[in-house]
Amino acid sequence: MALRNGSKKTDKIEVRLSPETKQAVHETCERQGESASSVIRRLIEDYVKRFHEPVIRRSIEAIRQSPLWIRVGAAAALAAGGMMLAVLPSSAEREPAWAGMFRDDDSNGDGRIALSEVDVRSAADGAAGVASRLSAWRLEQFSERDADRDGIVTRDEFRAHYEQKYDALFASLDDGDGGITMDELLSAPTNTSRAFLAGVAMGQRIREQQVQGAGVGLPADERDLTAARNWSEGGADQPPPFIAARLGEYFARADRDHDARLSRDEFMLM
Repeated sequence: MALRNGSKKTDKIEVRLSPETKQAVHETCERQGESASSVIRRLIEDYVKRFHEPVIRRSIEAIRQSPLWIRVGAAAALAAGGMMLAVLPSSAEREPAWAGMFRDDDSNGDGRIALSEVDVRSAADGAAGVASRLSAWRLEQFSERDADRDGIVTRDEFRAHYEQKYDALFASLDDGDGGITMDELLSAPTNTSRAFLAGVAMGQRIREQQVQGAGVGLPADERDLTAARNWSEGGADQPPPFIAARLGEYFARADRDHDARLSRDEFMLM
């Protein structure tokens, strides 16, 4: 690939393709109603933009472009940001993820979330299509959290909403004895609980890539992604190995009393 510099307002990049690839590109562009140059230009702009964005922005964008079953859990797993990366398995205390999520939404730090703060976050969400979908989701979440309908989400309201969701998930995994074992975690009975756990594992993988400087992405092997989706949709009894391994890491960190089972409070730390 050669870059031709000149005095024109735009530079030209020469891309060498095989005849077969070139023909396929033109045929595809014709079907899509686009020019080859506009497609290539968009790919280059997206490539450059990706490596000029902050790491956490790239991570969130990777989740947004993922299937829904990943987005549900991975977004929650990333919500606490770098805080969760710094926690060692031996830590005696960990802040619940909901507290980190609350801080992210409370942009002015006054201890409550106003609708205007939701609007600001939505406006910064990127491309129009993505921003529109996220804006609708944020407004829906805001409405659910604002229990007294006063237009403000307090810390207590935020926590109550979060814990309600986790309580439902805990109940779906627990066999009734008040604690969740690793076997129960890996044998999640509902597609909703499997989707969430698969998403949590994806969030863990993305964070590992950030720390290692390996870029951001979903499973390196497409077979991993297919296997995870299959499990989350009820097509397999057990999760694929990479999900099981990451859930095991989460389990070990959350099990503060080392009794090989997660209480409701410990489960909140996942």
